[in-house]
Amino acid sequence: MILAGCESVNKYTASSSLAQRVSYRQASGQARSYAHFVVKTVSPSARATAGPFGDEPTIAYCSNSDDPPKGTPVNIEYDYKLEGITPGEVKTYFKNFRTHLEGDGWKHLYGSYSGKAVALSRDDYTVLLQYAPSNHLLSLGVTSPCVSPKDPNHPLAP
Repeated sequence: MILAGCESVNKYTASSSLAQRVSYRQASGQARSYAHFVVKTVSPSARATAGPFGDEPTIAYCSNSDDPPKGTPVNIEYDYKLEGITPGEVKTYFKNFRTHLEGDGWKHLYGSYSGKAVALSRDDYTVLLQYAPSNHLLSLGVTSPCVSPKDPNHPLAP
């Protein structure tokens, strides 16, 4: 998982009013759409390779507890490795990332646009772009707001 701990993301989403209006299925679909939007609009040369579970989301509890009670809200996360961008193009990719997303209403949460890591948020969704120069790994993650696992489509549903 590329997000540096759910706590950092959840502090922005845990009290979300959006979470009470969005179903698990809607949140999952929107997070995946945002990821595909970023890849397609920021750089035509970028290719997204899905994470270790293919194009399936990772589910994380919106709780700091190791054993959260049944019914604890969850985040839905999609992670991708971005390929087709040379080391010399990374800073330009970060600049384009910022230009496109902020122009589309996304707000800066943390990080810098110098080419290491940056996170933006919109409608309680978080997009994180990270670069590890040691192995030239450029990755993109999208996290939904906390949503109820009571949706019958949720894998942790009671």
